[in-house]
Amino acid sequence: MSQPLYQQIITSLLNEIDTGRLQPGDQVPSEKELTDQFQVSRITAKKALDLLAEEGVIVRIRGKGSYVNVSGVPNDEEVEGRNGKETGRSDRLIGAIFPSYTDGYGLLLQYAVEKTVAELGGSLIIKRSNHSVGEEEAAIDTLLGLQVDGIIVFPTDSREYNQRLLKMILDEFPVVVVDRNLKGIQACTVHTDNKTAAYKLAAYLLETGHKHIAFISPDPNRTSTLEDRLAGFQQAFLASGTRLCSDYLITDFPSGYSCRSIDNNSAEYTLIKKLLEEHPQITAFVCAEYEIAIFLYKLLESIGLRVPEDCSIVCFDCPDDPYDHLNRPRFTHIRQYEEKMGRRAVELLYSQIDNREVPKLTLLGFEYKEGRST
Repeated sequence: MSQPLYQQIITSLLNEIDTGRLQPGDQVPSEKELTDQFQVSRITAKKALDLLAEEGVIVRIRGKGSYVNVSGVPNDEEVEGRNGKETGRSDRLIGAIFPSYTDGYGLLLQYAVEKTVAELGGSLIIKRSNHSVGEEEAAIDTLLGLQVDGIIVFPTDSREYNQRLLKMILDEFPVVVVDRNLKGIQACTVHTDNKTAAYKLAAYLLETGHKHIAFISPDPNRTSTLEDRLAGFQQAFLASGTRLCSDYLITDFPSGYSCRSIDNNSAEYTLIKKLLEEHPQITAFVCAEYEIAIFLYKLLESIGLRVPEDCSIVCFDCPDDPYDHLNRPRFTHIRQYEEKMGRRAVELLYSQIDNREVPKLTLLGFEYKEGRST
């Protein structure tokens, strides 16, 4: 019976050491070199080196490489003296990439990742992609260059696939994707059940008597999150037997939009104002993002329409309002379990690093919260 691939690498390296071709203190081939030499995945090469380190045969020094343990030294004291400080095996170095943050969503997710990594004795490096696939790829290259043990990625786009991300997944490098589902790619992902959540919002409005409901979102073709929210909205109409007017679907609103004041000359203002003028019968709005709800609220206010007296607004991820004495948020909304998502992502990543099997999809629930906008 043939040996597992990682065991073949171990056997080869042990033979190199036994025959003296690798002397105590010599650097052993890197994960990349072993991957090319044995035609295996990066995670297989990493597993072989990790097992040799656990047995004390080699010493792994972050940022420097792996070295044959010096005879008579229980750890890496002599190697460390020549090559720099070694990070203990219990101190995992984790990378995380986030697109950016908004008032409504993202910060609690990052805090949960930071907190969980710290609780597990690890260290965390955070990079920003600023909603750019190019910057996201550069961030991955930087983190891999720092020899992180695994990466958590909040992709900026789940349609225009990041080639670096795809290669990591195909190479079985420890990766967890959060808040996205990469269509057709077998990646370990953690995200909210957005389709059911959007269905819940639309169904609530339909049940309370609204028939003319608009849906406002950035382009759903850019991310699975927005695609699922649009699908859930449409399914609610189908289930209720209510006709959905396609003219009520605005799906080209800027993503991550942030408004401090209403600009009557902006494209966003013109877009929504035209919708209201052409369809004055609309009485409710489902906003795919919190920032869109804020913009819409200010626009309605500027033209003399009141919320919720004249129009209702529901959205995703509205922060609590500390100034409301009844502790009601501004908008009726779906609140995602950001902290649970962050913690679960770290747990899944550590399981991959330890060569344990993990589920490809972890679908999280959500909380429906009544606000002052309905």
